[in-house]
Amino acid sequence: MTKMDKKYRIRIEKCFSYQTVLLIALGIVINVIFPRLMIACSAPLYLDNIGSILVAALGGAVPGMLTAFISNYLGYFGEPSAIMFGLLTVAMAGIAAEFSERGMLRRIKGYLLLLVTLVVVGGAGGSVLGWYLYGKTVGGTIAAPYVFWLCDHGMSGFAAQFTGDLILDVTDKAITLLAVGIFLHFYSPKWRDLFPISYIYACSDKELEETHESMKVPYEGCSVYMKIIRIIVVSLIILSLFVTSFATYEFYHQVYAVNHNVFELFTYVVQTIGLEFAIIMLVLVVAGWSLYKTLKKPIDGIICQIVAFGKTDPEKWLQSEAWKNRYRVRTGDEVQVLYDSACQSEATIAQKVMSIREDESILRNLSETDQMTGILNRGSGERKIGEKIAFGQEGILCVLDCDNFKQINDTFGHAVGDKVLIAVAEKMREVSRKDDVIFRLGGDEFAMFLSGILTKENAERFFERFFDAIRTIKVAELDGYSLSVSMGAVFYQRNQKAGFDVLYRKADEMLYECKKIDGFCAKIYE
Repeated sequence: MTKMDKKYRIRIEKCFSYQTVLLIALGIVINVIFPRLMIACSAPLYLDNIGSILVAALGGAVPGMLTAFISNYLGYFGEPSAIMFGLLTVAMAGIAAEFSERGMLRRIKGYLLLLVTLVVVGGAGGSVLGWYLYGKTVGGTIAAPYVFWLCDHGMSGFAAQFTGDLILDVTDKAITLLAVGIFLHFYSPKWRDLFPISYIYACSDKELEETHESMKVPYEGCSVYMKIIRIIVVSLIILSLFVTSFATYEFYHQVYAVNHNVFELFTYVVQTIGLEFAIIMLVLVVAGWSLYKTLKKPIDGIICQIVAFGKTDPEKWLQSEAWKNRYRVRTGDEVQVLYDSACQSEATIAQKVMSIREDESILRNLSETDQMTGILNRGSGERKIGEKIAFGQEGILCVLDCDNFKQINDTFGHAVGDKVLIAVAEKMREVSRKDDVIFRLGGDEFAMFLSGILTKENAERFFERFFDAIRTIKVAELDGYSLSVSMGAVFYQRNQKAGFDVLYRKADEMLYECKKIDGFCAKIYE
């Protein structure tokens, strides 16, 4: 994990730390107290966003928007119409968090730009919403003194109300940002690492730029953490939008029909909260489904794939329908990295298994094959014949060698003798079948076990065919020397209780008898 990775993960963890929860609680208290103070002092100001913007500046978008939403919801109990402005307060907290994260709240021009943005969103948007909320009544807000003065000087009702609200909102937001700016300016260096983005106020411009680019570009678009945060933020915005829309409708059509005694006001509040509770549950379901699609379902798919791979032959797995039709992950985050790693590991393991099996096959061939002639060696030949005998497969065992082979070696050299042995082995391959066992016993001696040959007539026909094949051998270095072989044989039948050693001894006796006669002699043990 790189230094930047670690810093980023620590920052995400702080977003849900107990310090941040305390910061949110402090922001809510500030949002609730300051409007009450303004009412008590009869001051024409709201100051209901100081806590939200302060939390957003130190903790980021999620803490700031949570503070705004909860504060707005609590304000409902004192003034039901406050809930209608929930979407605006949440949006302003998100905007403030973005300004803070980019380091713009460390400069006066950043505050001025944020002031203009908040006035447009909160002042203009709130004025239009209030105009329709209060039945297009002039002077329905605390900006009434400004509105009436503008009306007296010839402005229309809506224009006067809109202008008065903007004048009030500029003052309100300017005081709000002034309070936030003073706090951040004197923010203790000891606390700068407590909250997700509070460290920004201790960074140089270069460090801030590097941090922002390193965190924003690689991670924001492809991180499970960022997806969770986005889901929370979008859920808050959707929730605020629904609450604002439904509560505005309810308030506009019902609040003026309610007699303001305690019981009826309580009944109205409970009914409206019930509606909002249903909306909250709907948003939670949507958020839960998003998390399920983002995390649980892909991870379950990866786990099932790994389990299936563990139960399947690796070579067959990549060719199987389960692999071809597997659950494919395209989340673009750490889950996809895990999925890609699992797929790559499966392919690598399968390739390793196939490579190991190929190596095993090569080693087996090396251990079972006579290196000079390419046919089986004595050990593997004896084992295969033993297996045939164990399964009761009948046939004939033939033992043969080259006549006067020592003379060939002495006269023409061992290299020529090796060529002769290779040629004999090749002719043995030509006359044998796939199920027959042919191998070299050692020196110039070879053996063959021919399945299904159980009569003397069939054996003699095979001998002649083999001898004819040997006569066709041409080794240039022999200079016209005629090569011949001798062969001893013995039949094997199921009723015999004989292993390879017994059969070999009998066939070898017949071979010894053939050596007393000129070449191309074959005898069967009787």
